Amino acid sequence: MASIYETYGPFEIKRDGNKLRKEALIEFWKKIDKDYPGLSDAVGVYIFAVKASRRSKSKPWYVGKTDKQGFKRRFKQQLNRFSDVFDSAKNGTPQIFLLARLTPRRRSFMKARSTTMGSNDALESMLIGSCISQNKKLINANKVKHLRELRVPGYLHNGQGKLTKAASELNRMVKAK
Repeated sequence: MASIYETYGPFEIKRDGNKLRKEALIEFWKKIDKDYPGLSDAVGVYIFAVKASRRSKSKPWYVGKTDKQGFKRRFKQQLNRFSDVFDSAKNGTPQIFLLARLTPRRRSFMKARSTTMGSNDALESMLIGSCISQNKKLINANKVKHLRELRVPGYLHNGQGKLTKAASELNRMVKAK
């Protein structure tokens, strides 16, 4: 059976200098609950990013998952981790992307379970791989050691110089659309 996710965001969240305050999270979830009922209790994967300017693209700083509790509860635990982002990204607008897991018939958001979900783990790993290509300073502690050290021309950390024909073909084949 397919694991279906729905993408929400980017949602802006208010920063207080180099901190993310509980009050900002409370306001954030009030707006989410109003606009997307049930999303705060859903499980899935999330990306914490910062957008430096109006014309720039969002830069990912942290990728996380939740399956034993909803997004809202997990974010309370991650408050310090999110504030760590601001130590590295001094300026810009913090953003959250939520990738909510849907029930098999897509009728509602999947709720927390007592066990981990393999699909959440797989999606988190894939997104960490993609995001570390965009930001080598990604603050994730897990699943990044090998990704930082891997060099696969045409796929990950190309290095300098022109790609070989094989590396160029690999890049064309696996490039995300």
